[in-house]
Amino acid sequence: MTTLFDQSISCSVCGKESQHKGVGSTSSFGSTDLDTRPPQMQRSTMSFWVQECPHCGYVNGSLEKPINLDKDYLETSEYKDFHGEPPVSALAQRFIRKARISIKKESYVEAFWDYLHAAWASDDKKDQAWQIELRKLALQAMEKFGDDIMKDSYRVIRADLLRRSHQFERVVQEYENVRFKDDLLNKIVQFEILKAKNKDAETYTVKNVTG
Repeated sequence: MTTLFDQSISCSVCGKESQHKGVGSTSSFGSTDLDTRPPQMQRSTMSFWVQECPHCGYVNGSLEKPINLDKDYLETSEYKDFHGEPPVSALAQRFIRKARISIKKESYVEAFWDYLHAAWASDDKKDQAWQIELRKLALQAMEKFGDDIMKDSYRVIRADLLRRSHQFERVVQEYENVRFKDDLLNKIVQFEILKAKNKDAETYTVKNVTG
């Protein structure tokens, strides 16, 4: 069960208040996707993971968090605009703007998750062009990770992002001889390789691997 509550938030950028919903609690039942997307009901709370100020356009997990940038950045085309057709999902657009702030701050781990969450929102809208593009942007953010961050769990997620963005040959070439200490991670990577060889970019869960 998911419980929500109403809250009035004062934007840390413009100081104006707006109404938003928060998640009090939620549950999840089922298997996690290979890119870590949770099952229902938790995945249905995504629209509450990011807030947008209706007055100045600032986006963050909570508008009370300071931007830690020159607020004039929110008026730039780099922050506001999309080249070509924007994502169908308004939620994806919010996550992308949050990612742009994260990139500007060189917070690459945060940007990675922002782009991945935007990809999930695009998945829900069957927006194939942005499903692929956002996974590529998540991969670009991941390239900025230091060795202390790029643990095995991230390397396995990376394999899924490559496959889901139709980079099948790279999955095979880069992972065919990779072995991890964790047996489950090895099984997931072998599964990713098999699907990549079949040019299969569909969504799969951990249960698809183990079951």
